[in-house]
Amino acid sequence: MRNTTILLAVVAMLAVTAQASVLLHEGFDYTTEAINPDNVLAGCPAAAGSGEFGFAANSTWVKTSTYDTTCPRDGASLDSNAFPFTPVGTAVRSSVPGDSYSRADRELSAAATMDLSQDGVFYLSALFRDATTHIQTLKFNDGTTQGMRFGLVKKTTTSLRAFVDVGPSGCASLVDALDFNVTYFFVVKLVTSASEADVISLEVYGPDDIVPLTEPVAWGATDTASVSTVLNYMRVDVGKGSTCGEMDEIRIGETWADVAVPEPATLTLLGLGGLGVLIRRKRK
Repeated sequence: MRNTTILLAVVAMLAVTAQASVLLHEGFDYTTEAINPDNVLAGCPAAAGSGEFGFAANSTWVKTSTYDTTCPRDGASLDSNAFPFTPVGTAVRSSVPGDSYSRADRELSAAATMDLSQDGVFYLSALFRDATTHIQTLKFNDGTTQGMRFGLVKKTTTSLRAFVDVGPSGCASLVDALDFNVTYFFVVKLVTSASEADVISLEVYGPDDIVPLTEPVAWGATDTASVSTVLNYMRVDVGKGSTCGEMDEIRIGETWADVAVPEPATLTLLGLGGLGVLIRRKRK
């Protein structure tokens, strides 16, 4: 009985903990099934019930460079065993021939805007997958000045690096030994300050990793800089001879749980499953 009571208490606590205050979600769940950068950037309307939110009223993706759309598009979302949510829609995909970049911007809502000149804490997450990509990045800025970014960059012909940076520096902090054609779950923490340096940290989870219910004590990569930019635009950016770069399931929240912990219903089901095991053992 005591074990049952403890488990019920834990289930209730996890359900409360995971109740999210998510500020933005972009799952690329659009009415066009086989989504690609061209029709996303043309302002393809979100599918009914997609749950897309966190963008400025009437804003759409605005193409800021020429995309090549020869990359295969299967209409499926990115997913990974490490990803704690249920993916929706599909992913944004692009291939870029030669020495060029494919870019698109979208304005954020006031709630999802991150002001690097003020004290604050934000958490972000996204899925990334690369097939011989030179670099692909998720960037946040004020429409012109770079604020912060994270993504994947080619290390060798057989491996990738995850990177994160804040301010004008490039690829300031890196996580090595990542593979092509594998979906990775990125979680980022951004601590902004009015008087001290801003701090951005990154953790990367592969398909065999378990994402913890609480944030790590030590992060895989960290960068610092003193920046006063207001981050009210998000940019998807794929570049330089990429065969296929993909991004999906972008979230911004106020806590680790907002962007990296399953929905309360999922946690409750897991807990009830454990409770069922305890009850069966007790009856035996």
